[in-house]
Amino acid sequence: MCKKIAVVLNDSGQTETIHESSVIKVYSKEKDQWEEINQFPFTLKGLMVVKAIRENMLYLVETLGECKIIVAKKLSGVPNSMLDMSGFTIVEVEGEPEEFLDDVLERIEEYEISLVEAAKEKEINTRPVSPKDDGHYYINLKELQNKNSGVTSKQALLPFLNNTIFHQLKIICSHAPKWLEEELKRTNMKSTIEMVNPNEYKIVVCKKTCDEV
Repeated sequence: MCKKIAVVLNDSGQTETIHESSVIKVYSKEKDQWEEINQFPFTLKGLMVVKAIRENMLYLVETLGECKIIVAKKLSGVPNSMLDMSGFTIVEVEGEPEEFLDDVLERIEEYEISLVEAAKEKEINTRPVSPKDDGHYYINLKELQNKNSGVTSKQALLPFLNNTIFHQLKIICSHAPKWLEEELKRTNMKSTIEMVNPNEYKIVVCKKTCDEV
């Protein structure tokens, strides 16, 4: 798990809404200490046009890079949707970073562990499998979510995409996850989508070749 957290702050160093913020600071935990590794001015204050909001949010996503945890006083509407689609874990907290960074990280880690344990209890495999152990993986999201509606596409795929070396991943789903395209761009991967049946699609994910980069 990447131990980097972005925090939306006001001039007083307190968490703020993204429409009233003044700066975003990024913290990284090295050993047992949190260090500020980046900061940049950012606010959506005064922006009323959706296009302008989206453009600013795209800039934010690109600037944060591999940091996929963001903390704010409150996040809703278009900013929330765009961050969610881009694979972010969103946490709403009031206060100063030093008061909550450890708690936020601990809560996220506990949540991820609980998902794994819950899946084990229900004997449902929530991650892609490689039947021949040859780097070719497969997951039927449609079947998985029919068995367990609490499992999202992000929960099933993100840990795999971020932590597994593979040649190809085949996904069967009822629709293409909205967040997947941005995640594949970020990790230098490509995909093809094919409708195999009504309301059923096959997505094949693999690394880009040198001439495609």
